[in-house]
Amino acid sequence: MSLALASASTNSTPPRGRSESRTRVGVDVQVVDEITVSLAAFGERYVSRVFNAEEVAHVRRHPSTAASYLAGRFAAREAVIKVLGVDSALAVWRDIDIVAQPTTTPRVVLIDSALELANSLGITEILLSLSHARHVATAVAVADVISTSAGGSP
Repeated sequence: MSLALASASTNSTPPRGRSESRTRVGVDVQVVDEITVSLAAFGERYVSRVFNAEEVAHVRRHPSTAASYLAGRFAAREAVIKVLGVDSALAVWRDIDIVAQPTTTPRVVLIDSALELANSLGITEILLSLSHARHVATAVAVADVISTSAGGSP
């Protein structure tokens, strides 16, 4: 289950030369059992094709929570993809890293084509919130899009 990308303008007509800020939000919910089924069917091949090296290492260290953890990471990428407005997740999936932070929520790191796309949209940072329950993981990604009206710079 997932919710579509939302975009809202906080200032629809900025004065000439002033920046306009819009907020883009992506939300995704991932069923943990779907990840469990993929792990059982494809094992290491699934994990190494879909997730980054840090995530693979985490799963090896904590196999009992692997499905829930990976469901959160999967939902996080999907939420970021919605913020970016990408039609095909495959185009940027491997260019989105969800990086663990020691004391805060995971951080979104974009590389290659995902970074180029974010830059072209005026996105400089994507904030992420993850939540886990027994059967689902939910992710919300939020980005401010800064654009400049004609005749000026941000």
